[in-house]
Amino acid sequence: MGIFDREDRTCPKCGKPFSALALWDADVACETCSRTAYDERMARVREGRDYTIDELGGACPTQATGRTVDDRPYYFRARHGTWTLQVGQPGWPTDYCAWPGDAWDRDDLYVAQGDDESHGWMEDDAVLAILDRDLPVPSTVVEG
Repeated sequence: MGIFDREDRTCPKCGKPFSALALWDADVACETCSRTAYDERMARVREGRDYTIDELGGACPTQATGRTVDDRPYYFRARHGTWTLQVGQPGWPTDYCAWPGDAWDRDDLYVAQGDDESHGWMEDDAVLAILDRDLPVPSTVVEG
């Protein structure tokens, strides 16, 4: 059997039969259980944060996207031993691939960077600690 062939499986979470690619681990959950677990995980990581998180995860690279408190898009990426955090301009889409073509060459969009000992396999808590610490918060003006 080739890795791109499908094989019959039983979901380890709900017990229902389903078909999966042979390249997936034998204990992979069905699509319904996988989606439920993802939705629960994203609800946990979003809870109590002022900024939005549209996506968080992946491996090689680990990435996160969303919007800051003042509605600017951000893009976090960890790979090859480093991580970077960029914040775009108001009105730009959250999808970093749709940012203007010169965005990747603009130093002013990089708000933080550092070493990634996981080499692109960063855990959620590590990414969230960086976002919580380094995403810019609009300054408050006290009128007097």
